[in-house]
Amino acid sequence: MKARHILLSLVALLGCPTLVVGQLDYTKGQSRYGVGESGDEYFVVYHRGEESYSSRNRNIEERKRRMEAVDLMGAYQLFLQWCERNEVADEGGDLFQIFTDAVGYHYDAEVYALKREDRSATESVFRCKKSDFVITEADYPIDIDLAGLVRENYQRHKDAQAAATLYSLGEFDSKDYLLMMHDFLSGRAMVESAVRTVQKSGELARLENSLYTDLDALLLSEIKGAELQLSVGIGAPAEQFAWMDLVTSAAPADKAIYYQDWKASLVADGSVWENMLLFVAQTCPTPLPEEFPTVSEAIAAFPGAISPYGVRLATDQELYTAAEAAYAATNTEEALRLLHESLNNEGVSKAALNLMGAVYRYTGAPSKGIPYLLLGFMIDPETRFLTGNLIASLDAVGYPRTRELAEFLLSYAKVDSWSRGVIDKIISTKKE
Repeated sequence: MKARHILLSLVALLGCPTLVVGQLDYTKGQSRYGVGESGDEYFVVYHRGEESYSSRNRNIEERKRRMEAVDLMGAYQLFLQWCERNEVADEGGDLFQIFTDAVGYHYDAEVYALKREDRSATESVFRCKKSDFVITEADYPIDIDLAGLVRENYQRHKDAQAAATLYSLGEFDSKDYLLMMHDFLSGRAMVESAVRTVQKSGELARLENSLYTDLDALLLSEIKGAELQLSVGIGAPAEQFAWMDLVTSAAPADKAIYYQDWKASLVADGSVWENMLLFVAQTCPTPLPEEFPTVSEAIAAFPGAISPYGVRLATDQELYTAAEAAYAATNTEEALRLLHESLNNEGVSKAALNLMGAVYRYTGAPSKGIPYLLLGFMIDPETRFLTGNLIASLDAVGYPRTRELAEFLLSYAKVDSWSRGVIDKIISTKKE
């Protein structure tokens, strides 16, 4: 993804609303600013917060605002120059906030050369001729790690706008994607209110409840509310994770619709993990039965889009243990039957998901096993044998970026020796 595409039309990454179309926004304390240019002038629109000043302090406040306007005009010029040099679109006030705070320059200018116009008791506009105030990178060098700054911003706020900015960067990688996925699906990140309500309805038994019980009218209304919020557009990747919540929670008849929405939100030229998810969504699904679908059938029907935080984790292991014994005796048909029963009755376990993938691969049907391996990876990427089974299965169905994905997985989590051997063998057959 090229750098020129990294800015989206976001609103209020740092809580500041868009003031005028085409201007860049900045906040400081309770005050809000809009910075831009018109004709031969730079301008700064100042929106006063709730603070008030006595008459004797107004002169101090006036000079302070003029100095801040000078700094913002200077930062605006540097920001546009920096954007052009780095092939970054300049319409995003979100990055302007981060840029200005990171640079922190104060610029030399005669503050009273700025013309001030009071539009109201709470809004003023400062203007300056462009010819009277010229700032260049030669005088104020810029060396910014944009990806690092935006990633730090996401770590502080964990909201959809911060995630969208980081997602749009060319440096956004699979580790970032999986980190955000867990933040949003687990409730650690800020999500849309209707989506959060859906997440809390049933929690770890959401998938099971959606299949085995009639959803009550309130939950159906909440799901429709979340769908409406998503239709407005909350930005990738948060939108993708929200669709996962709806696929997990919705009634069987609606799951396929939300799965198509999730698939449509994926980007093929993004991180290798997202690229793989799109490939799997196009290659590996098994149709969900119209009547009485089970947990294992739902996992198979929607590979990659079942939330690991919406499934009931296994407590009993009797059926799984019997399946393991059947597989050891090469009775694969019985092993598969028992594994399906285990997932449906005992709950979802990473061991059962991994063994399901292994048996399907062993019997020559790797595409059927990939959905289980993906969910197992999202539950615990260090599950023994799982990484090797996942890479081998993807390679068997012709995924074109197997080498790149394998190299990422080796760096992402601790990999057991058997899986590493499988991966090394596959990598050795791939061209650089």
